[in-house]
Amino acid sequence: MKTIFLIPFFFIAINLQAGIWYVNKGATGSNTGRSWANAWTCLDSAGYSGDNGINWNVVQPGDTIYIGGGTDSLIYYNTDQQFPAYGLTIGLFRSLNKSFASGNPVVIARAWQSGHNGKVYITATSDAQYILWVQKTSNIKFVGINILDQRTDGGSSVIILGSGNGDTYDSLVTFENCHIIGNGNCGLVYFNGYKYTVKNCTIEQLANNLVNDQDPISMSGGQGCHTVDGCTIIMRNGNESTDAHRDGIQISNVGTAGTPRNQIRISNNLIIDTNPLGVSWNNMIYNYNGLGEGDNNIRLLIYNNIIVTRKIHTACGGIATGRYDDTYSISLILLNNTFIFKGIGGSTSTPIVNWNLDTLIMKNNIIITDTTVDKMLALDSESWFNAMYKSIDYNYYAEYGGISGSTNFAVLVSTYSWNSWRSTFSQDSHSNVGANTSVTFTSKYSTSKSNYYTTTGRDAGTNLSSDFPFLSTDILGNARTGTWDLGALEYGGEPGNNVDVKAKVFLQGPFSTNVMLTSLNQDAWLPTFQPYNSAPWNYNGTESFNPGQNPAVVDWVLVELRNASNPSQVFARRAALLKNNGLLLETNGIEGINFNNISPGSYYLAIFHRNHLAIMSASPVQFSSNSTRYDFTTAMNKAYGQNPMVQLAAGKFGMYASDGNSDGIVNTSDRDNVWLIQNGNMGYLGGDFNMNSGVTVHDVNQLWNLNNGRTSQVP
Repeated sequence: MKTIFLIPFFFIAINLQAGIWYVNKGATGSNTGRSWANAWTCLDSAGYSGDNGINWNVVQPGDTIYIGGGTDSLIYYNTDQQFPAYGLTIGLFRSLNKSFASGNPVVIARAWQSGHNGKVYITATSDAQYILWVQKTSNIKFVGINILDQRTDGGSSVIILGSGNGDTYDSLVTFENCHIIGNGNCGLVYFNGYKYTVKNCTIEQLANNLVNDQDPISMSGGQGCHTVDGCTIIMRNGNESTDAHRDGIQISNVGTAGTPRNQIRISNNLIIDTNPLGVSWNNMIYNYNGLGEGDNNIRLLIYNNIIVTRKIHTACGGIATGRYDDTYSISLILLNNTFIFKGIGGSTSTPIVNWNLDTLIMKNNIIITDTTVDKMLALDSESWFNAMYKSIDYNYYAEYGGISGSTNFAVLVSTYSWNSWRSTFSQDSHSNVGANTSVTFTSKYSTSKSNYYTTTGRDAGTNLSSDFPFLSTDILGNARTGTWDLGALEYGGEPGNNVDVKAKVFLQGPFSTNVMLTSLNQDAWLPTFQPYNSAPWNYNGTESFNPGQNPAVVDWVLVELRNASNPSQVFARRAALLKNNGLLLETNGIEGINFNNISPGSYYLAIFHRNHLAIMSASPVQFSSNSTRYDFTTAMNKAYGQNPMVQLAAGKFGMYASDGNSDGIVNTSDRDNVWLIQNGNMGYLGGDFNMNSGVTVHDVNQLWNLNNGRTSQVP
């Protein structure tokens, strides 16, 4: 259905379907991409797959291309007989230099609509060098896609991003909530451009005994500025004769001298080699440029990761970074990581190895070796180490058999014991050491992040939020509170404890009579994945759902549990779905939000929405695994503060609308800097205060004018 909004004063017509396109294998209509019946039939471009491919000339910034998966699953692959070795290609020969506006990407997503919401697989024939190549293209996001390597003749990579030039093209490509599966023939994702992101993906090599390189992620060439966040990266090779690479993330020749320092962020990931067998030359994260191999100019920001290897027959290090050259400009920052290593021991299984850097910061890390090593840190040379900026403290180091004051600990040409390391270089003054057997986890060597809770390092860290505000939450998105814990996980209660939060809340914008309208869901604007992973919330959770399977969902909200004695202190956060009757739902559609590893007890309950004023329970609420529902909607005094909610109808209360910039205040900034800029547009927008899919004058006249001057009273 096409709907036209006539905007008073601006006279802008809006076509609600203008930004939606469809790809459906086997569609037999006119192949215009405008409906499922007339969908494009493949992911290659028109002209290289007949007239059935994507016509990139009509796709605009912010558009969404839905890929049909049938009722169960569909497989897509290169149908171009002219270039069979290239696999599926977005860019290059298919659409030269296609750049979409920054901040408004074209989304290529698995369909959610009934009959088309089966799994989507991208694969390739055996003679293809790669399965998917995104080149000469800027600002594309892939969401919910499976990329599967079924080739038998090898290949260079599963996914190649860019061609190394790092200019306005070959940039801003994102893979989010995708599953990338290799069979050991080659590496998986190859970054060779600028500002690529892999977020909340599973990237795995299936069990194999092949002898070739199998790095899950490689970054080589281009400007850098890449992000790997929230992923689970799994290696499983068991070959006992190869010396090939098995680096979890390999970084080489990235960045250029004379340019601003480009940051590579590796955060909130589980990177694990699950196979105790197999040999290789390994580091779980590896960065190195040899002499004459180009200039590095990068900042490696590595935090909230769990990095694990079970290898017992090979040297397998942890973080190895730097270069043997004086033209470097490299910073290494390691914060709140959990490292676990086995290996053959001795000099070749060192957890942290650094060559020439200009900055080294290591804080709040847990580093465990399940073997005897002759050093925990290898830092090149005393002269280099004294010349650089370094801050190494609040760490916990554990080794097979333990680390005593006289045990070898660090090597900088000379070897230093634990005591002499601290006294000579004034580092690790608040750190501690122990035996590997003293560090226990819920489930060691698990591929689930939540199984790495440990009592080791509890309340032994330092609060780094002033310098690194993104660290205020742990790998699972739980808030760090009080004295911080070491490692990637902040403790919130005995493992296995949980509370189930049931609550009811209304939003003013979509409220109508006794329920809320679901326009964003019906018009296919509601995002599949939680939208609170950016400022001001910076929540790292990976919640997702299928809108088509729950048409009663209004929008996402962010739910917080806060300290009963100090309501400004956040214990835990979860993204949740809001049903049209006001109930909070898990992403599976069941009422109640489950907070794992949170002890039953009394907590303040706070609810946030992206363009409504946040509210909090008037007093602490008792929560358990069988909680009763807390209903904000029945009275003004159910929320904290003086008149914190708006009366929607007789006996009905809800959250004030019109906080377009989510700063907790409804003021002219929401009107002038959000609504006015977005007026006349449609989509999932902050200026759409009534949440009907279009930003119009009604959002100001009916909501902002009434609420101007209101503030959230959540402390």
